[in-house]
Amino acid sequence: MDESPTRPGQRRPNLGIHFRCCNVYGYIYKNKTGDAYVGGCPRCGRQLRVPIAKDGSGTNQRIFQTRG
Repeated sequence: MDESPTRPGQRRPNLGIHFRCCNVYGYIYKNKTGDAYVGGCPRCGRQLRVPIAKDGSGTNQRIFQTRG
């Protein structure tokens, strides 16, 4: 898994995700290049990639739900 560079004691940027495939919650983390949040379902491993808008047109929402 890609990790964002952080200093000791600093939290890694993340998004909370409700993985509907297994009805569990987990986190995905910003990748090294900073262009997406990546990770997988903690139960089945289904992968998820959420791109980060370069133009600032994104959202401040921190919790999301997968489609299924």
